[in-house]
Amino acid sequence: MDDFAAEDREAPGQRYGILIVDDEEAILESLEFTLGTEYRVFVATNGRDGLAIFDAEEIALVIADQNMPGMSGVEFLEKVIERDVRAIRMMLTGYADISSLARAINSGRIYRYITKPWDDNQLRMVIERAVEHYQLTTKNQQLLAEKTSLLENMGDGLIAVDADGLITALNPRAMTLLKLDDAPALPANATQILADFPQLMSLVEATLREGVAQPHQGVSFDASQYLLASTSLIQPPEHSSPTGIILLLSNVTELRNLQNRLVQQEHQAQRQALLNELAARFRHRIGNDLGGIQLSAKRIQQPELSAEKRQQSLELILQAVEE
Repeated sequence: MDDFAAEDREAPGQRYGILIVDDEEAILESLEFTLGTEYRVFVATNGRDGLAIFDAEEIALVIADQNMPGMSGVEFLEKVIERDVRAIRMMLTGYADISSLARAINSGRIYRYITKPWDDNQLRMVIERAVEHYQLTTKNQQLLAEKTSLLENMGDGLIAVDADGLITALNPRAMTLLKLDDAPALPANATQILADFPQLMSLVEATLREGVAQPHQGVSFDASQYLLASTSLIQPPEHSSPTGIILLLSNVTELRNLQNRLVQQEHQAQRQALLNELAARFRHRIGNDLGGIQLSAKRIQQPELSAEKRQQSLELILQAVEE
């Protein structure tokens, strides 16, 4: 938190890059003059050159003209999404193609649109709000990454999803449970990663929509695997509403199989043996969770740990105890 606060005091131009793509040189010069004192401004006259700049620089905000030869603004922004879905995307348009803009906004391709001509003061305000949105998304991703690094030793699958429905972190155990061979490029749309798991997607959507953590639910992907899934909210102290959720996946296939066999078993000796095995499984699972709690507790003991990170570790311990 202290590092982030110090970053907030720096001049915006030292932190954020803005890419403007328009085939009119006068438009590029005007926007570069208006925004150049506050941000690092990069310009291109076509989509191809714009993508080359986007790949080479750290860009927080992209402004593209819709009516460009060779590659329209929407087509250009779609390619931007493929590269980095976090980048804020805005459309610059000089004609009233409302239906095209509405489709772009509704599909998530653009954050807002700017009409030509524009008011400089209003433009600066819109850009400032967009950069704040990018800043919040980036900070949220950092917080989720820290939570993931602590919780991934608990033996459960963990998937972090932000308020926009983007997966920002998932641990190796989650990849194993979801049978993902390769780690996806993050952030990524949850609907894409969880396309084959509609029960999990419904759980994520319900939590994001209602803003309420969902208790453990049994999820069966196939006859060979049975999971318990639950969600919890991510709500940093400085925010009045949740900024994302954590989806936890526990593989309880063996426990469930033992329970089923126990119900069907009538012979007392065999029943006792199954009970002993079931108890051992529970002890093993609790031991995994305690390992995660122990890791957070040891982290708190570090004298150089900041007050904010100590608070985060305490929250993780409480969450693990509740689970």
